[in-house]
Amino acid sequence: MQNGSSRMHISNTWPPKGRARRTILGVAAATAAAGTIMVLSAAGGAGVAGAAPAAVTLCHATDSNVNPYVVVTIAPNSINQLIFGKNGHNTHNGPVWDPTLKGQGIAWGDIIPPFDWGNPTQHYDGKNWDASGMAIFENGCAIPGPTTPATTPVTTPVTTPVSTPVTTPVSTPASHGTSGVTSHTHTPAANSSSAAPIPAGVSAGLHTPIANAGLKAWGVVLMLLGGVAGLLAGLWPTRRRVH
Repeated sequence: MQNGSSRMHISNTWPPKGRARRTILGVAAATAAAGTIMVLSAAGGAGVAGAAPAAVTLCHATDSNVNPYVVVTIAPNSINQLIFGKNGHNTHNGPVWDPTLKGQGIAWGDIIPPFDWGNPTQHYDGKNWDASGMAIFENGCAIPGPTTPATTPVTTPVTTPVSTPVTTPVSTPASHGTSGVTSHTHTPAANSSSAAPIPAGVSAGLHTPIANAGLKAWGVVLMLLGGVAGLLAGLWPTRRRVH
């Protein structure tokens, strides 16, 4: 102005400048970052479900025909040393135990189930993991006893007696010198049967909850809010002082 006084007017230039815009942009960035962290945390938590087992349980071979195996559990941080290291369980070779091996001077080997381990993840196919080895492992590393064949009981069919309907004689009095005629009326017994109502079947579905679904949802919401706030801040008109 001519008199040197200042006045305020709206500037529609882009990008706008000012403390308000910087504050909104900062809030938007923090909101979007929080949402991103929540989404990534949820994704990382879902991956834990498929991680390697905490420990490995195996059947360690002994030199006894009475107790040919004992249960041994290996911690995750000891797998490399106690299973794959020098003299580790993976080196305990030999067939699955049977009562004739000791007399032949043959040592039997450990029974180790397959498992994943290490970082990066490695897969181990197991040792002596056949039908005999699995049966011993599933029995707590004890030799399963002989199975007794099941006997099927013989049932005798039940004979239902058949009842004979009773015939009730009905006599008719004689009239006009006519000898009386006796008529017999047979009334069969009424058999009624009713089928019991069959209850309607209820189908119970299996529902697998989605891991960290709530955390993912809130993360997406925060990311969207941060993006919208950033867009509004970018279009926000600011005031500037013009002399």
